[in-house]
Amino acid sequence: MKPGFAIALVSLAFVTLVGCGQSSTRPTATRLLEPTATLISGWHRVTGKGVSISLPDTFVGGDFSESNRKDIRQRLNPSNQISIGLIDALERTSTNLILLFAVNTESSESDSSSTLTIISETVPEALHPLTHLESRTRTDLAFPFTVKVKEELKVDGNPAGRMIIEWGEKGAREITYAIRYKTRMYVISFSISHNEFEKMLPIIEQSIQTLTINPHP
Repeated sequence: MKPGFAIALVSLAFVTLVGCGQSSTRPTATRLLEPTATLISGWHRVTGKGVSISLPDTFVGGDFSESNRKDIRQRLNPSNQISIGLIDALERTSTNLILLFAVNTESSESDSSSTLTIISETVPEALHPLTHLESRTRTDLAFPFTVKVKEELKVDGNPAGRMIIEWGEKGAREITYAIRYKTRMYVISFSISHNEFEKMLPIIEQSIQTLTINPHP
């Protein structure tokens, strides 16, 4: 299974669980994101396979091992069927493709969810991350969506791209970053239900600046 398909399954599962827009594009912008070295008060480090990132203390996660999945399930509110459903869907994929998975345990309403999934794959050195994201949305996402934001970035000096897509009657969002590190592309996807987007957006923009990539030898 291609790594990109694993992320597509996250999106598809999220769509199925929260409710299904028409694609459009917005102008591309360019920004520079500087890394944040200091741990923010009320946040903690979540470590996966070769990656780590800072998230609010309400998030629980790590690599997608069986023990971590069990811990996440135990800490989720039983009413949070969206997040539980996402875990179920990902368990039916090649779980070794997932470097890190995290869920906001504060999402307690049945239609609320904030999740993070990180994967990586080997890519041609000349491939720009934004091009990678554009290709992914065209080939892997089988449902109608609207591109709300599309921009080029640099994250910790590495070429990066960001897209925000929206789908469904309630406007669920996915904020996805692609960061090229040497010959690998890291895809970081935050899936957020409509009623949590405004609250989560500034948190995500802070969180991505704390990403550390330390691939296994």
